[in-house]
Amino acid sequence: MKRLTLILPIALVAAAANAQTPPPGGDQHRGPGAGRGALGLIMFDANQDGRITKGEVDKAERARFAELDANGDGTATPEEMKAAMEKRRDAMKQQRFARLDKDNSGQLSEEELNAARDLRGDGDHKRGQWRASMREKAGKHAAKDGEPRKAREPLTYEKFSARIDGVFAAADANKDNVVTIAEMQAAGKPAR
Repeated sequence: MKRLTLILPIALVAAAANAQTPPPGGDQHRGPGAGRGALGLIMFDANQDGRITKGEVDKAERARFAELDANGDGTATPEEMKAAMEKRRDAMKQQRFARLDKDNSGQLSEEELNAARDLRGDGDHKRGQWRASMREKAGKHAAKDGEPRKAREPLTYEKFSARIDGVFAAADANKDNVVTIAEMQAAGKPAR
């Protein structure tokens, strides 16, 4: 239970953070910046020169944290993180609707709905199964009857940025505070 209590807030924050800025060359769901680990650093390449500086990463992370820390007090409370997630979810719904509304009428015609159903195919079905399994797992790890839920601590910027700082440091092979595409690719390969 303690593990889920720690993992769930981190997962939510990570999801919010990763969803805030679309990666260059792709939308916020897929594309060059959507990968994990070192290869995911490409989403921080603000000027798209193939070199990610520590400054670019820090600037993007500060902006993302500011979206979570609604009152600007330096910590993101669980309530602020939940509100940020809801805001992001609403924005994603609006973007999805705009993509489906091909004629920009503000309504989805039968043809547009059918086209959306055709596009869903197997991928959305699998995603739906995954979401259902995650909800089921979360239910299994909920507080037992009569036990109070453990309060979640506010998130500081240092905790928020620690993961990406670690990924950056590991990928920066020559420690020059710049990660190149070659360094990302090398960091993404399994050790032999």
